[in-house]
Amino acid sequence: MRVLLADYDWASVSPPAAVAFFLLQLVRQTAVAGHELRRLVPNATDAGKDFEAGRREWRRRLDREVREFDPQIVHVQGIGMIGHLVLESGLPYLLSTWGHEVPECQRDGRLYDLARQVLENAGRVLVDGQATRRAVEAAFGEPERPIVCLADRGWPAISALPAEKVAPSLDWLWGIYREIVDRRAGIFQGE
Repeated sequence: MRVLLADYDWASVSPPAAVAFFLLQLVRQTAVAGHELRRLVPNATDAGKDFEAGRREWRRRLDREVREFDPQIVHVQGIGMIGHLVLESGLPYLLSTWGHEVPECQRDGRLYDLARQVLENAGRVLVDGQATRRAVEAAFGEPERPIVCLADRGWPAISALPAEKVAPSLDWLWGIYREIVDRRAGIFQGE
């Protein structure tokens, strides 16, 4: 499967080491499982751009990745602008959202409206822990399909980098990717 990881700069997230650990494992395990993965991240020049200029730049770069890579699914990291651009692309997507994003969206009406649309249309939603799941549901309502919680899959809270640095398997994630793609194609045979 061709997976596009639409991401943002995790250096600004606290603590970045824990999030980086998850993403590193995602990249490694995707390759080991035989899937192709490309990562779309902000350019250094994106910093300091106003919202609309940043949105136009991301749109241009996302469109180029879609043309060149032709992903079957997008794994979106972020419920705001990046997620909304992926929604507009029409591609099926899994949305990952982390604890810090919900309050940010609640403070900014423009981001809140984008996040609500992104959450409503996501193939599935992945969160780091139960606190984030509760925050998402309180702020935006329950999504159509159950939220997938990393903590329920053996991952530590994203705020706690595992001391042993041994990552649990992400094999379950490939099944979620397949479910989302198959639902979009109208061939999903589950629930």
